[in-house]
Amino acid sequence: MQNRFLIVHYTHFKKHHRKVFKKYNFSNEGAKFFYNVSLAFGFNSYVPRDGVWATPWDGDLVLHDQHQMPDPDPNFSKSFEQITDEAARDIALRIRTNDEKFLILYSGGIDSTTIVAALIKNLTTQELENITISMSLDSIIENEYFYTHFIKDKIKVHDSHEFDMKLTVSKGYTVIVGDQGDAMFGTELGTKLYPLIPHYNDYSRKGRYLHENVATTKAHHTEYKDAIIKYFNACFDSRYYKLHNTDKTSFDEKFGEIYYNKLIKNIESSKQEIYSLHDFFWWIIFNTKYMHCAMRPGGIQSTGVDRKFIFKKTLNWFASKDYQLWSMANNNNGEKIDGHTQGKYKMAAKKYIYDVDKNDWYLYYKMKIPSKQIIVNRHRPELDDEMDIMFGIDEDYQMIYYNNPGVEEYFYEKLKNYDG
Repeated sequence: MQNRFLIVHYTHFKKHHRKVFKKYNFSNEGAKFFYNVSLAFGFNSYVPRDGVWATPWDGDLVLHDQHQMPDPDPNFSKSFEQITDEAARDIALRIRTNDEKFLILYSGGIDSTTIVAALIKNLTTQELENITISMSLDSIIENEYFYTHFIKDKIKVHDSHEFDMKLTVSKGYTVIVGDQGDAMFGTELGTKLYPLIPHYNDYSRKGRYLHENVATTKAHHTEYKDAIIKYFNACFDSRYYKLHNTDKTSFDEKFGEIYYNKLIKNIESSKQEIYSLHDFFWWIIFNTKYMHCAMRPGGIQSTGVDRKFIFKKTLNWFASKDYQLWSMANNNNGEKIDGHTQGKYKMAAKKYIYDVDKNDWYLYYKMKIPSKQIIVNRHRPELDDEMDIMFGIDEDYQMIYYNNPGVEEYFYEKLKNYDG
């Protein structure tokens, strides 16, 4: 088999994966960690772009140029608004030059609404004729105001229940996705922890102080070590007991600390300065989980297709070098999160949207909703069987499955020698 990959999938460990682990009965701690981190955080894959991060597939993972992390530039001065306007104007140029057609996967959430707002702001009425928005009733529920005032009867709409990536690109559309938005702003894994900080510190004065400063330079992320470990263990516990309905082993009880120490080692060996608690969680998705977000649209939303063609016709809006440099240069200044509540998350994007829709509620109270998994589960239930046997995507962007010749044996050899 070909042993070079863009990504190897961690999965929800459905029946096939549990069968593989039971068959080989891995006893080494590295393999157990691989299993446990997959269990704790679901369908997440880890590909290091910077710093030390050992994987079972070291030497076989490939980062193409378009996925490389740029070097930090503390003097980078472009604003989120400027970068977003430039991205929209590039779409306008492609329409004027090549009459290119675009379809936007729209959930009504902050990332996809930013994209649509940018196009409304920067494209002419005639240029918007080349834009189609793929959405559902859930998209309207999530952002009814924006739909009513800016999409309905103004931009062509497609029912996302009928969305098919292969069919869409075969009709000449370029599909625009916002999957990298979380990588620019940080992950909701962190924002779900922040309200728990006082609880994890017994509601002490220090706990309240730490709660208020999760995204400032007044508190270093190492001050949250105990809370982070407890939180990681809680993420693991809820899924472990549900799956196994049994007591944990002594190794399992150390999961949170093992995962935390692995992240700290990566941070200390990277070029980017990581200071606050929000920096800590942002770095997880911006560095090690970036490829997971980059591979989702073409990797798990279509079955039986030439994924190289799919990826060529997919535009990850937030994946540009400028967006990444902006993200690296704008920590702890209120651009990513302005406070410690969900309603203050992704503020730069929400302010951009506000300049278009003037919706005070959305600006101050709209919360992050993880729409991607909802969309996959609802619209593409036929993916369940294929996802159960996905191993990874090779460097030619084609899917590799566990039932392909030699893959299960490769998986076993790599896992039995992995020390975590």
